[in-house]
Amino acid sequence: MRRRASLLPKSYFPRHTENRMVLEGGLQNARVEFFTRKANNLYCLLKNRYGWMNELIRDLDTVIEIGAGAGFFPAVYRQENYSY
Repeated sequence: MRRRASLLPKSYFPRHTENRMVLEGGLQNARVEFFTRKANNLYCLLKNRYGWMNELIRDLDTVIEIGAGAGFFPAVYRQENYSY
């Protein structure tokens, strides 16, 4: 199998001090920003990630969200009796 040519000459691993992400890993800040700003791109991504579950989860099913970062599942899950 032939390897594709890379755009970069080698793997790039920036130092932590070069990271331009503000509040990296801040789950609470991510939730506040998501629910106050409602970024359409992120909402579309989450809808694609979680939306398919809506048709599989029934009214009495228990849903446990594990390892999902900021816990955005309730934002895209559309059932009336869902509680979190």
